[in-house]
Amino acid sequence: MVKTVTYALPTYSMQSSLLPKSFCEELNMMKAKFGWSGDLGKRKMHWLNWRVLCKPKMDGGLGFRDLYAFNLALLAKQAWRFMRDTKGLVYHVFKARYFPNIDFLNARVTANSSYVWHSIAASPPVLQKGLQWQVGDRKTIRIWKDNWVPRETCLQILTPPPVHYNNEATVEGLLWVESK
Repeated sequence: MVKTVTYALPTYSMQSSLLPKSFCEELNMMKAKFGWSGDLGKRKMHWLNWRVLCKPKMDGGLGFRDLYAFNLALLAKQAWRFMRDTKGLVYHVFKARYFPNIDFLNARVTANSSYVWHSIAASPPVLQKGLQWQVGDRKTIRIWKDNWVPRETCLQILTPPPVHYNNEATVEGLLWVESK
């Protein structure tokens, strides 16, 4: 008789709570052991590294989910909603409490922040890897710090700013507009 054990971690709880990395690694280890041996109590040879198994199938992996990365992705989805849906009630509550005078990406976690805020505030590094400004009025994009250059690899200006240049200068300062 084969004993099967299934573990279900509710996705909805991962959207608002950052799970401890050690807990996610332990669950990943349990998934890997079960996948190789068919039983949690037996130890078998692992033919591939866990990181390889977690790669997408098109990149040579098996498409397994790394729970910690999946958790961060779900939290980044909530953060993306904070950035895009500024009319919602949840956004207004969090903005009033945690980032009243700045934008979400620059918000900080304090000692008396809620666990949900600690969790969601852990996701901006994930977002910033793919965020890119769309040039509009040019007044808020910082030349040397923000992702705004449309390229496939690095979205920032790679050369260091000149010594006499303001590090907080915006794209607006690069353009010369003729007066009519």
